[in-house]
Amino acid sequence: MLWDRKSLIKCMRNLMRRRSFSSISITDICDLAGISRRSFYRYYPDKYALLEYIYDTCFFQKLDTYEGYNIWDYYRQICTQMANDPDFFRHAAEVDGQNGFYACYARLLHTLLEKDLAQTDGEEFDRKYFDILFSHSTDALFEITKMSYASRI
Repeated sequence: MLWDRKSLIKCMRNLMRRRSFSSISITDICDLAGISRRSFYRYYPDKYALLEYIYDTCFFQKLDTYEGYNIWDYYRQICTQMANDPDFFRHAAEVDGQNGFYACYARLLHTLLEKDLAQTDGEEFDRKYFDILFSHSTDALFEITKMSYASRI
């Protein structure tokens, strides 16, 4: 069974390197993986959940985390990961919604930025300031990243 999950992940990543997410069906994923749709649904409720799992396990969980790291250290690692798999991320950036790349990216950066700000001076940080800073910095970083990929197409 573990093989099925790994196969689904590998096949989805391969498909997304060649095609947009919206053009990929669960049948496409299952056919390439050589498993039934029933097996697919044993692991994931839909292709969006599979994509979110890929973000988390194949990319975000592989970030090095050390005491004293700041948001720029993490951003550099994220950019490196994206540069190492540009076709996948070009298509991933097109996916909108709660399981879209932006939403997952924002959740990750939110956690990292909150941790970074909390350890800057040992004092409580202003939540209102954090929310404004987070919203604008995440939007800016994501747009810069998307523009970088769009210019390479």
